[in-house]
Amino acid sequence: MRLSQLIMAAAVVVLSVSCNDDFSSVGGNVLPGDEVISTHVETNTLQALSEMSDPIKSSNPTSFILGELQDEYFGASKADFITQFSVGTIDGTRDTTSLKAADNYELDSTRLLLKYPLNSWTGDTLANHIVSIYELTNSLSPSSSYNSDTKGADLSDPEVVGTITFNVLNGKNDSIWSQASYVDTLSIPIDDAIGEKIFTVGVDTITNNTLFRDFFKGFYVTSELESDDPDAEGSLVKFNHRSTSQELVLYYKRYEIDATLGDTIGTTLFERKFPVNSESVKINSFVHSNSSVDQSDISKLFVQPMAGSMGNIKIDNAFKEAWGDSIENIDSDYHLGIAAVDINVFIDTTATNYRTYAPPQSLSIYRKNDKDELTTPTFYNDNGTLSSGIGSGLLYTDVNENDEVYPSHYKFSFTPGYFEELVAPSSYNIDLVDFEDIYIMPLSPESNFDRVILHNTEIISTTDTIPAPYIAIKYIKLK
Repeated sequence: MRLSQLIMAAAVVVLSVSCNDDFSSVGGNVLPGDEVISTHVETNTLQALSEMSDPIKSSNPTSFILGELQDEYFGASKADFITQFSVGTIDGTRDTTSLKAADNYELDSTRLLLKYPLNSWTGDTLANHIVSIYELTNSLSPSSSYNSDTKGADLSDPEVVGTITFNVLNGKNDSIWSQASYVDTLSIPIDDAIGEKIFTVGVDTITNNTLFRDFFKGFYVTSELESDDPDAEGSLVKFNHRSTSQELVLYYKRYEIDATLGDTIGTTLFERKFPVNSESVKINSFVHSNSSVDQSDISKLFVQPMAGSMGNIKIDNAFKEAWGDSIENIDSDYHLGIAAVDINVFIDTTATNYRTYAPPQSLSIYRKNDKDELTTPTFYNDNGTLSSGIGSGLLYTDVNENDEVYPSHYKFSFTPGYFEELVAPSSYNIDLVDFEDIYIMPLSPESNFDRVILHNTEIISTTDTIPAPYIAIKYIKLK
């Protein structure tokens, strides 16, 4: 049994503390009476650099991202998306509505509805974007993985089937946007030819997802700024398909005919929804250009989602070997037990310009697997369960001299037992911890646009000291 298990089940009697920190997380009851305990915290500055991201997996994101944004540090970013549609449900069951012209049905119009609540955007709220929609000609496979460099133009017909000009406020004033739970809708008219194609298809196709997606493969949705100004800021907007419905809708009517005279005596309006849901393949695509990120600038870490840039932090083998030797040193007159480990990185609030560009609420740490793909660090714990090694980096705030709350730093906490396996791995974890580089990116980088700039060197002022990224290791000596 690892020593960390004993510590997690025992109380810490603090006899000496090597630096000011909180040991309340150790918890427990009492250790054996003949044990003498001292507690310590050791901090090590971490070497880090900014690195441009390779394309990332971006199929099945939680949100679509659309638009163009010009950023002082990160340059120009463009986002568009590709999606399939489902035949949909009514009251939780598959929609089997059959639309037939012979039954006096007539198509009225077809629209793509994209919905979004307050603060689903970043950038200039009045920047106009020209949205264009293209019909896919290539099928998307739910068993395939698609990356952020997927080009929708290569998968679709070049003829535009829907367009609209909009900005993220969509003509609504503050009083409307401030209403509780208000959700706005971008309603994009689609060519009648698309609607008629779906409206007149047979009942077998209109009620079967597999047949429907082979018949109508979906849309590629893109945009460009209306402004010709190369310095126009632009904006990006998110459409979350999990919390808000995103759907293609056919609006149609049924004429009521007098059976004797054959005259129309009434009209009933209907709609048929084809939603984006868990059964639909979805892909976000990103293009970045003119980035001002200087990878040789060691003073800052530039962290941008959407396959932009990331922080590369070194946890080198020399560091791991030194701690591994300390933990496993059974010939010494004491043993080390790890109480807690965390990594801390601090925000450059001036460069981040957090009042304009809100920083991510959390960051994540990744490693690269043998296929050079970013993946979450994992390990097998003492129970043989595959577990996450490092938790998300939560955003912490502080208060400045003007009593203003500001975003201060992110803290990543190691899962109990992971640090021991990282520096002195069991045989079954060797392959899982065989790396020196970890990468900081926003959580779900395929679905988010919030970016942040971090300090990478210690900043000393007359009022404060901001540390460089560091790892803090709380440990206990058991004699």
